[in-house]
Amino acid sequence: MSDTLFSGKHAIRLEEIPSTNTYAQELLKENTPEGTLVLAYKQSAGRGQKGNVWLTEAGLNLTFSIIYYPKFLLAKQVFLLSKITSIALRDTLTELLPMQEVDIKWPNDMLLNKKKVAGILIENQLEGSRVGSSVIGVGLNVNQPAFPEEIQHKATSMYQAQERKFDTEKVLQMFLSQLERRYLELKNIGSSTIDQLYVRYLIGYQEEMSFHKEGEEFRGMIVGVDERGRLAIAEGQKLNYYDFKEISFLYQ
Repeated sequence: MSDTLFSGKHAIRLEEIPSTNTYAQELLKENTPEGTLVLAYKQSAGRGQKGNVWLTEAGLNLTFSIIYYPKFLLAKQVFLLSKITSIALRDTLTELLPMQEVDIKWPNDMLLNKKKVAGILIENQLEGSRVGSSVIGVGLNVNQPAFPEEIQHKATSMYQAQERKFDTEKVLQMFLSQLERRYLELKNIGSSTIDQLYVRYLIGYQEEMSFHKEGEEFRGMIVGVDERGRLAIAEGQKLNYYDFKEISFLYQ
């Protein structure tokens, strides 16, 4: 069934689908309005970055995708969409969990007390040198009380942090409002503030820490993210740039 979301935007709420991003990609063929939300009560085959699977318990968490047409962005600027989504998530969580530690983990995760609470998957279609359409997918652990033993050391939920249940609809609406605000800021004003906030909220920013690369551990300091979304790490006197999945964090 469908209903009306905030600001008059269109929402499609479904009982169960394999992936909200896949469903949203199909909607793009129908000239679906910008801001359309696809929300699943249960997502049976949720997808993460680089083919990873996003596991979530039905009805306890939020799994959704949003359609945008950011044609004002050049293809090389596409990581800005990840930045605004991460900032919107971070601002939502800090408002609802004011006494907790919330960080962005490059490139597409949100950490709550150093455990993963949310993941982002953004899929884009280009039109020449510009971004024609984007599907922004989010999985957020809201009310899940426990996780399988093999991931409980690295996964968490809002419920676990606060030991109380949250109204998932309220959480969703707060995030959507934050995301729309950042999206319009990016469109109408530019990325200056967004760039600054992203690195400020980035776990490990300007702190020496350990990383893993090609089977070896090394020390370095995150000093920023370039326009393409690559992580900039100072390693002694050298500045190296890493793409997605080229390195992993050893901060825990």
